[in-house]
Amino acid sequence: MGFARFSILLIAFIGFLYVGAKAQDNRIPPSQLIVKDTINLGDSTRSGLINKIIQPFRFHENQVRKERQRMVDLIRKLATEGDVVIDSSTVDAIVNDLLLLTNSLAATRDTTVNLQKEIDRTILNLDSKAPKYLVDSIQLQLGNVLQGLLDQSQSKNAEEKKALAAKLSQLRQIQLSCGAEGLPVFQATIGDTLLVNYQKCLRAKVRIFGWHQPSANNDFKNYNLNYLTDVLLYGYQLDASGNERNPEALLKVLDSAVLSKSHAYSKAISLAVTSESSGVISAFLNSRSSQEKFFARIKDLMLSYKLDGVNLSFSGISRADIPQYSLFISRLKAVLSELDETHILTITIPPLANSADTRLASGFDFDSMNPWVDFYLVETQKLNVTSTRIPFSLSPLLSDQANSRGSIEQTISFYSNGKVPIGKLVMTVSYQGIYWPMDDFAPGSRARDFGEFMDYKAIQNTLASESMEEGTVIGYDPLQASAYINYSSSGNLKQLWYNDYKSLSDKYSWALANSLGGVAIWGLGDGNGNTELWDVLGATLVEVDSVVTSQEKLNIEAGKLKLWDYLLTYKNDLQFAGLNDIYIGDPDRKPEATYCYFEPVLTRDSVESLAAAYQIADFWDFRSDFVKYGATDYYSIDNFQECICMLGRWDQYSRLNGIAASLLFVLLLIGGVITFLGIRKYGDDWGWRGIIVGVSIGIGLLAFIALFFYFFFNTQVGFIGAGSNEVTIWLLILIFTLGILAGLVINSLRIAKRYAQRDLP
Repeated sequence: MGFARFSILLIAFIGFLYVGAKAQDNRIPPSQLIVKDTINLGDSTRSGLINKIIQPFRFHENQVRKERQRMVDLIRKLATEGDVVIDSSTVDAIVNDLLLLTNSLAATRDTTVNLQKEIDRTILNLDSKAPKYLVDSIQLQLGNVLQGLLDQSQSKNAEEKKALAAKLSQLRQIQLSCGAEGLPVFQATIGDTLLVNYQKCLRAKVRIFGWHQPSANNDFKNYNLNYLTDVLLYGYQLDASGNERNPEALLKVLDSAVLSKSHAYSKAISLAVTSESSGVISAFLNSRSSQEKFFARIKDLMLSYKLDGVNLSFSGISRADIPQYSLFISRLKAVLSELDETHILTITIPPLANSADTRLASGFDFDSMNPWVDFYLVETQKLNVTSTRIPFSLSPLLSDQANSRGSIEQTISFYSNGKVPIGKLVMTVSYQGIYWPMDDFAPGSRARDFGEFMDYKAIQNTLASESMEEGTVIGYDPLQASAYINYSSSGNLKQLWYNDYKSLSDKYSWALANSLGGVAIWGLGDGNGNTELWDVLGATLVEVDSVVTSQEKLNIEAGKLKLWDYLLTYKNDLQFAGLNDIYIGDPDRKPEATYCYFEPVLTRDSVESLAAAYQIADFWDFRSDFVKYGATDYYSIDNFQECICMLGRWDQYSRLNGIAASLLFVLLLIGGVITFLGIRKYGDDWGWRGIIVGVSIGIGLLAFIALFFYFFFNTQVGFIGAGSNEVTIWLLILIFTLGILAGLVINSLRIAKRYAQRDLP
């Protein structure tokens, strides 16, 4: 495609030169030729002092401007020396086309095109149409421009592969997924009080489904099950009676080594129930007895082979059977849940590849199905079909307004627009390719005939045999997220679209960025054991995780804590209780930090239950210093055990302060009564009055302080201290109110009127 565009552009440009060469009688002096300076060189130069300061750091803009300037200077030079009139709009159009060409070539992953040879071949027969020195100038300078950009592209691709290898290096050190047999166990001591046994393992960021289809080549031996979460066994071919139409083939799949291997790696295994016959599906959905036979057979298979779910792949369902289909799904989910609540139900749904798919997708009753279906596997690997003359990828990622075709983006947007929660949608990709016989590779060209599918092995053979042939172009379309190759086979032009590491990486990353529920690989064995396909899956969708397998409390020497240790711990707990947020570990943890906070707030019994579950004998076993985490502005404790112990100590502080406040208020009441009776009896002559009043005031102040700390450490009180999760004005109002009340009481006692009991007549 890129070479054809270049050829057309170059011929058009030489045409301008040819017109100038023919106009010998009307030669315009070079001094009168002006290529106006109104040509757009891009937006890399901007006004303003700040823009001028940071302009050198706008690398992409500067690079585009530099290349445009080189092309404009070349055309201006040729126009001046060759006496050819080219106006500014023509120059700008030529430059724009050249940039589009170079950008297309720059996206090439591993092209074998020698641009200099292609330029030579294009202009071989044009010497008679323009002066030779002009042809040589075009050949040399345009070749340098395009080759320079291509070199930069290859350097960028090398950097991408290095980044991919860096991500894989950490995964390869772990190798096994979480739950797999043979994971090594590591030990770590936390806070000198807890010994933790843990495993490092690989965990998928989303669900990763892999379709396994029986093969005589035992392709499953090349599977890297560490990078999968689910294996879909294909499958149970449904008969109208409810039984399988392929009993021997089904048992062969279930008895194969892939099942035992998947169990060893703790993968969730689902049995795919398939049918492509509208008649069979309709008869089955409208027969209660057939469904009962099916449920009985599924129960038997699930229990016998320890399966974890069922997938429904009914590609021949009609809209008239949608209500019965929804009812059948609810009944099937009930059967699976009866066996085990963790069993999952997945169904495949069509992409928006044509009008028939759109009508079917619009007819599904998703409101009825959503409560029962765990994941919808969207067949986005089938967005293109062979019965078309429009060449493009099997599964274009993004929509193209210039061409009416389906895309992954459009399909996912359709289903997620009020129909299915985005977290239940799974994007499906395949390793198949599709190719067309072509007359030429010009943009927008139609194929000479319908397309044909090509498996991954044939694609690799084509790349190996054709990539070195003269005129072959291997490129990459970022809009479709697909690689392509334009080549000639037996004298016939062909265009092949296929997935490679870059296209799969772009699609996987898009699924993550859009919060999809997962990714499905159609035909795992089609990869022919190619490690690059597994590598990009792991580097994009898998991460290293740590799983605690067991823990035990270390013996603490009796009397180890001294008075100073208790006081220091109390000071730290007091400071932690005043924070709005207490982090556990890294405050910058992705996707979200972990807090020492519970909603709803834990009761005393709940805290003690947690302590028993984590083998915490004493709330003073785990203590945290009040220090900032790393280089952040946040305060953090080390682990969940410290959080539980802090909650337990806060409860102890609150209870002690509550008891103290109660006793002090009782003493204050006694002091008030004694003062009142003493003054009433002795009047101003009572010598104990000043002492008792002073002591009562002190007791009152201590009582209010104890009451304050009772509320402050009480996690059930949500407006102050340990129980608050936000800054509130109520704390200030409480302190202000208590201060006023205490002042009024003290002042009333200080100025109380002295009187003596008088004799009555």
